[in-house]
Amino acid sequence: MVYRLSDKGSPLSCDIFDAEGDRLLKCRFGYSVKPGALEGKMVEAQVFDAQKATAASPAKDTPLQRLIYTYDDAGTPQLPITINMEPTGIATKLRGPALVSFNPLADVR
Repeated sequence: MVYRLSDKGSPLSCDIFDAEGDRLLKCRFGYSVKPGALEGKMVEAQVFDAQKATAASPAKDTPLQRLIYTYDDAGTPQLPITINMEPTGIATKLRGPALVSFNPLADVR
């Protein structure tokens, strides 16, 4: 992993590589600019497929996952909200086909 940090030491982006040095995933981090208790706190992290867009995986710039961080009025962090998007080729490769193709709610009666 390679992180790029702000002047204050907060992560701005991250590249994740496999053992051969190929970049698999990239991340970016967003921070609140509102003055007060939330100023400078992370409000969102996004994970992207770093592979080139192809016909099979055209949504290269669509996040695979979004993590949204919320805080109470005093600035205390709450549980993050995680949004997983439709998996692309690299997500299927990393998670395995059983984890991305299985829908546990499909057969609920």
